Amino acid sequence: MSSEDASATDTPRISARDALDYATHDELLKLYGVLVVGWIGMLFGQFVSGTAGNPFARLIGLFVVLGGVLAFLVGVVAIVRKLLVDRREASERPRS
Repeated sequence: MSSEDASATDTPRISARDALDYATHDELLKLYGVLVVGWIGMLFGQFVSGTAGNPFARLIGLFVVLGGVLAFLVGVVAIVRKLLVDRREASERPRS
């Protein structure tokens, strides 16, 4: 058996219930909320900047789009960081 096969069999399996419990944990739900707010901000800003006849309203729409993009990217980075930290903590915990 190669080292890749050994490491594949050493990974713990989790149930679907545990995976759903982790994915809907309060901390992750807050981060999902940041993603949703960013997405809605991008859509709303695009609508405002695309339908506005006033150049000032278009500029406001552009700023709303940029804020939405920033919020979305911050949410993605925060979720990835949380997943990596949780995985590291789980790997450092002794297995029973």
